[in-house]
Amino acid sequence: MSILSRLRSIFTKRACMHQPTTGTRMERGFRHEVLVYHDADEFLGAVVPFLEEGLEAGEPALVALGAASAGLLQAELGAAAAEMGFADMEAIGRNPARIVPFWGDFVDEHGEGVAQLS
Repeated sequence: MSILSRLRSIFTKRACMHQPTTGTRMERGFRHEVLVYHDADEFLGAVVPFLEEGLEAGEPALVALGAASAGLLQAELGAAAAEMGFADMEAIGRNPARIVPFWGDFVDEHGEGVAQLS
């Protein structure tokens, strides 16, 4: 199962999906997924298996979170965290125009190993 398929499977169970209102439309090929969680256990319960499955499949992982969430996730992942890229979303997200190029650099660096949206 591809990383994108797993993402949809895991996250849409808890996703807050919103269909556009009249006068707008969703673009084909793009979907913004969201994980809504109430506490650290729910966060880790969804994210850890998702990342571990990706690593087992040999897929690269880039995790962009705030420092507190990243620390929590790294502690839960243990040694596996060293196999992933972690980025400080608080720093990257200060200027939202930096997010897409940052992600694009990761995709360019990892090429075919990254799940493609189509």
